[in-house]
Amino acid sequence: MLILYLLWALLNIFLFIYLLGLYYRAVRLVRQEYGVFAACVLVFGFLSFGGCSSDRQKSNQPPDLVNFVPKDSTEQTDLLRANVDLENGGLFRIRLWVDYGRDKKTQQSVPISGVSSFNGLSAGIWWEPQFIYASRPDAVGHVRYTVHGTLHWRLLGATVFSENKLYKGTALAKEQ
Repeated sequence: MLILYLLWALLNIFLFIYLLGLYYRAVRLVRQEYGVFAACVLVFGFLSFGGCSSDRQKSNQPPDLVNFVPKDSTEQTDLLRANVDLENGGLFRIRLWVDYGRDKKTQQSVPISGVSSFNGLSAGIWWEPQFIYASRPDAVGHVRYTVHGTLHWRLLGATVFSENKLYKGTALAKEQ
């Protein structure tokens, strides 16, 4: 799988450099034929394609957190954290962090926040977590988790393939 990620990243880098060369030639031809103003308009037009797409706006929404309680209903002492590498591909990692607080009413540790992220070489790959579940810690501190998300394989910003991922397991919640 590592080879596939590396080849995908190299393909994205090569196409990006090739595209920059084409943009340079196009701007130079437009400047020679139509002038500097037309070339500036073309450059700003090219740059506008790199703006925020609807996919990126959608990705700013946090994933659904199941079994989590609001942070203000917990005491801010005795905080626990569970860190898990969901996938370690050599060049990248998909990680999960879950924070726990002590419930004011029951005095039990409860999940208050959860984040899943993609770290490392992300050329052409985009992780979108959609659902995070975390259980309460048992007496030893073990927690069960479930993370569902989509790994988008992109070529020059356009999604070519989307791969659904489901991670389940246990982790140890430790004091921060």
